[in-house]
Amino acid sequence: MLPRIAFLVLVVMLVGTTAMHAQERVTMSGQYSTVRMTTDTVGTPDGGAVVHFTYGLVSSGEDPGGLFSEGKGNCVGTTVLAEGGTPVAGGGSCFVTDMEGDGWWQWWKLEALGTADCPIMCGTWGSYNGTGKFANVSVSGTFEGVAAYADGSGRGLVEGTYARP
Repeated sequence: MLPRIAFLVLVVMLVGTTAMHAQERVTMSGQYSTVRMTTDTVGTPDGGAVVHFTYGLVSSGEDPGGLFSEGKGNCVGTTVLAEGGTPVAGGGSCFVTDMEGDGWWQWWKLEALGTADCPIMCGTWGSYNGTGKFANVSVSGTFEGVAAYADGSGRGLVEGTYARP
């Protein structure tokens, strides 16, 4: 009987430790640069436009081996413009890989643009999933553009948390 109880205690300890580890969230911050590759603009009947674009992403972070540690990615995005060119919505996604080739899918959503609190652009971002060491990664955070160039390229800062089971 004692061996069974000892085995059950060991199993409960291992499962509890694994569950606690799987839920641990790591705070991260980093920076990114984007290079616009293509842009396609389609006018809308109300005088606005929908802008589809592709771009390259390069990121670096403070967490060696983390999500933004020396990553690069291919991305797509869409911005909806009202009549006169004012952005009213935007979002997109990227597949980002690290130096070892492990990667993860991220999404982003434009939340503010050209305001007193957000002079360039700000938004939220998160993850879909990943491969290799980023399999089942769970990410959420915010971004803020700090530079926007005439060709559509830019630079920005990210903050967030992630859990990697």
